[in-house]
Amino acid sequence: MQRSQPPNAPTLKQLLKEKGITKVSLRESVGVSETTLRDWQRGARMPRIDLAIAVAAKLGVSLKTFCRSIGLDVEAVPDDVAPPVDPELQTLVDGVVRAMEAVESYKTSKP
Repeated sequence: MQRSQPPNAPTLKQLLKEKGITKVSLRESVGVSETTLRDWQRGARMPRIDLAIAVAAKLGVSLKTFCRSIGLDVEAVPDDVAPPVDPELQTLVDGVVRAMEAVESYKTSKP
């Protein structure tokens, strides 16, 4: 995987500062050493996927955002998207919503 910091991507240091999380707190909650965290930041090593997920969760950011923060090029990785909704199911849901709105409208218009 290619390493390069996208121009507008925050660094790990910036994410930590933004979230108010110290390096010590991050290391302790994820279970990595100071050297490991430093190696990720300078691009000497890549985190295992389970650790990357733990860091992203601790920071409250997407996995892609964390990967970008340590210089991993993830632009070719598609974003998660919701699966398409069955058209018949959507029609049914839309009908239920309209019926509920009609009931609410009726309730509020009654003297």
